[in-house]
Order: sequence, then C-alpha cells, then structure tokens
Amino acid sequence: MKKILLYVILCVLFCSCKSLWNLAKTIDYGLTLIRMNKKTELTYHYGEKKSFIYDKKSIFIPCKINDSTHLLLYDSGLSEELLKVYPGNVKLPKTRKTMKQTIETASKNGVVVKRGLKHYNIESDLFNFKKIVGYVMSVSSDTIFLKCTNIADKKYGFILGWYSFPKRENTMLLNFSDTTITLLNSGDIYDTTDFMYVKSKLDGNGIYIYLMVDSIEYEFNFDTGSNGFLSLSQNGKHKKIWYDEDGHTKWDYFYMEYENHKKENDTAMVGITSIDASGIVVDTVIFQQTNTITMGDLDSIKGKISYEKTTTYPRAGMQFISNFDWIIDRSGKKVYAKQIKKIEYKNISPNYYRVDAFDSTLQISLLPVGETEYELFSIVDSVNGEKVNAENICQMRELLNKENGFKNNKIVVLTPKK
Repeated sequence: MKKILLYVILCVLFCSCKSLWNLAKTIDYGLTLIRMNKKTELTYHYGEKKSFIYDKKSIFIPCKINDSTHLLLYDSGLSEELLKVYPGNVKLPKTRKTMKQTIETASKNGVVVKRGLKHYNIESDLFNFKKIVGYVMSVSSDTIFLKCTNIADKKYGFILGWYSFPKRENTMLLNFSDTTITLLNSGDIYDTTDFMYVKSKLDGNGIYIYLMVDSIEYEFNFDTGSNGFLSLSQNGKHKKIWYDEDGHTKWDYFYMEYENHKKENDTAMVGITSIDASGIVVDTVIFQQTNTITMGDLDSIKGKISYEKTTTYPRAGMQFISNFDWIIDRSGKKVYAKQIKKIEYKNISPNYYRVDAFDSTLQISLLPVGETEYELFSIVDSVNGEKVNAENICQMRELLNKENGFKNNKIVVLTPKK
C-alpha cells in the first residue's frame, strides 16, 4: 500500500497541469460509468430458439432501442456492452461526461475521438435491457466512407458487444444451420451430440479458439464483426493479453513469421483491407488458399488466410464461423462446434481487382502488387462505353467486382485524385 501511495505522489509531482487535468477527467468518466452501471437491469430469455438475420457477412438482431426499431449488429470481438458510433460531421447527442481521447488505429496514430455515456432501453426476443450503458463515440470528420456496402451502416448503427451477450453465467447456442440463437441459464443442460470440443479461452475480452495452421497453433479471436475467413499478421512479435480467474491482467508474447506458412501460389495484393475510426486502412495483404487448418477433430480444413501487415492479433471471421453451429458456454468456459457444410474456396486470380464507390466516384481499391496497367485509386470513368454516374455507380461496382470483371468488360480509367 505504501508503495502504491508513493507511486501516486510521484506521478502527481512530475505530471504537468494538462496531464493532471486529463487524469482527473478520466477518473471522473470512470466513476460516472460505475454509477450508471448500477442502474442497469439485464433480463435474458432462456430456452427458446430465436431467429437472427444473417446477410452472409454479419449477425443482426431485430430489436427496439428506446422504442425505435433497429437491427442490432452483434460483434463478439467488441468488449463493450453497447456501442453507437457517429461520423464527425454529425452532432454528438447529449451524453454524460463527454470527453476527447486520442487513440491508435490500424491505419494511423493520434486519432482524436469524442466519447460519451448514455443509457438505452433495448427489447428483443432474446433479452430486455433497461438503462444499459451505451458508449457513444464520434469519429474524425474527415473519415472516408464507402457507398454500396453495409459497412457504413454497421459502423454507424448500434453494435452489441461480447461483455453483455451472452451473460457470463449463460450458454449460447449459435446456429447457422437455421440462423437461430438459444440462450441457456447456467444450470441448463445442452446436448453435444455430433459436436466436437474446441480448445478455447473465454474471458472479459471475448472468445478465443485455438487453431493449427501448418501444425503451428495460434489463438484466434472469434470475431463476428469481421467478414474474413482467417487473418494472421505477416511478421513480428505481438502481445497477448488475458485475465486470470481472479480478474488480474496477464500478458505474454507470440511470434508470427509468414515464411513459416509461405506457399507457391500465394497472391500479394495492395489496397483497402478494412475501415476503422480514422478511415480506410490501406495495407499490403498476402492471400493464401490452404488446406492445412486444424480445429478440434477436424484437420485439412480448406480456406483463405489473409496475412496482413496491420493485423496484430489472429482473427477468425464470419466466412469461417458461419460454416459451423456453435455451443459457447461462458459459465463452463467451453466451446463446441459442429460443421454444417463443406468449406469451399475459389482460386485467387493473380489478375484480380476490386473497385469501391467513394461518394460520387468509382475507384480501384485493390489490385495485385506490381501492377503496371492500373494505379491504386484510379477513377473508373466508363464501363462498356457507359459513363459511371450517381444512378449506376453501385451497379457498375457489382459488375466489375465479379470474377474476371476487369477482363470481361471494357473500362476507361482516369488518373487518381491527389
């Protein structure tokens, strides 16, 4: 205790006035959160299958939030209870203890966001939440959004995180075979017939499943907020953080070397890989088709692994997760899976391109490394003689993003905007 007190005194003595002011605001923010959480009432509905909406990319739960109808995106990779994000050019609604914070994102450091706390009432077939604390966040006003995709809708709608769903004492049966969720209480018995046990870790930060890639074991975050199959970092030393049974923070390190997994037909691409609070993330990604993935009793699993520079933690996304039904037992800290369909993958063409709609222009957003014919973010002026405009931009995007879209259509491009 004396050492802790001495440490606090030294911090106070050596901190600047600005730092002390920020520290005081952070403490006040945390105390407000604690007081608001005391008013929260969480009720869960047990024992019955309830349908969710699956758009081949994400899980949405129909609900009412403060008496308005919404599709609530379920993101098991999000540790907060509830998140509501606004673009910087939209006025942040009235919240409790609004504060500015500088964060680090995949695409850049020093991104300033505005945060606040707000109570919400949420009703659904799976749960009723009264006065649940929502983390309201406003991102940079110069963040770029893509049209013709539901990414922006996800990012700026309500997002339900892992911390409150399912409850820590509950079990969740997440079935993609019939797109249903069933919640079970801690005393309820579930049937594991035809399911296999999956080595896993469940803590306050989320679900982690252990998979082998080329006989090397990695801890993958089970992330329903990610659209991909499996993602790994290309290279480097990465910190692994978890909580022990007493709630103490622990950490270790793991090393990732792409050279340990390199295959002859790997394809390197450069372009937009994701969107975060600072905007679009441009990365060089190595895509690999492999059948060397092992999970539980299943080996030789086929799939596409993306090796990314900006990824710091292995991630299992919806293209992987949706091939199975899952039993996620938070109380017993166990995970089971049952394969419901054969996993297939398409060959990655070395001549593959992708386009995306940026406001009023259609631009090349992904292309092979070493490409000489086209330049990243070149503007597609016309397709098959038809000018790209606001009315047909989404149709043109869909046409060019089909397999061999660039090969089978005549396109005219303009130099990228600086």
